[in-house]
Amino acid sequence: MTTSADHIGTSGDPLCALLAAISPDDSLALLPSAVRRAAELAEHLRDAVRLRSGSTDPFLVDLVAAMDTAADVHERFVSTWSDTTALSDITQEMLEADVCTLTGCWASVINVVVDYRVLDQDQSGA
Repeated sequence: MTTSADHIGTSGDPLCALLAAISPDDSLALLPSAVRRAAELAEHLRDAVRLRSGSTDPFLVDLVAAMDTAADVHERFVSTWSDTTALSDITQEMLEADVCTLTGCWASVINVVVDYRVLDQDQSGA
């Protein structure tokens, strides 16, 4: 049997593929790889936070704060969804909301970088 999950490229990020799943069965098939990916990202974020946590540079302070929040959210996602063996339409919606929260965290990290880049360009052009 072919599901929509079969049509999602395996080279893509499992969390993105999870957002594209159209049914609870498809989401359930993608969930283990998405949980592994979230755990991996949380670990990378925690490593980055540990590496830069002592900095007094305003950019790094803001970036570390955004990465720390993102790591927390990724760890919550892993603990919430790692033992899931079945999904209903309701839990599918909850899962999608949690994945959207993950992407929102990455948007926050990216926004810190963009904001400081724009500020840096404004200051250098002044």
